[in-house]
Parts: sequence; C-alpha cells; structure tokens
Amino acid sequence: MTHDLAQARRVADDLATITVRDGAGEIAGHSSGEDVFGNAPSATVPPKSV
Repeated sequence: MTHDLAQARRVADDLATITVRDGAGEIAGHSSGEDVFGNAPSATVPPKSV
C-alpha cells in the first residue's frame, strides 16, 4: 500500500512538472512548440502549426 502511494505521488509530480513546463512555454510565446529552454517537443507531441 505504501509503495503504491509513493509510486502514485511520483507520477503526479512528473505530470505536474510537464504541465508547468508546457504552460511556461505557452506564456513565453514559443509558437514553434519549443519549451522555455529551447528544447524541441518530444516525438509524441505533434508540432504546433505556425
């Protein structure tokens, strides 16, 4: 039970981190889909139309 809770918490933290990074990229106005660090989007995410 404790292990499952710890695993779920790690997954939630990862999702929160991804969401915050994507949101920061949107706020910064990177229309190319790059994040605030200039990294290209992952292959699983379709590029935004410019």
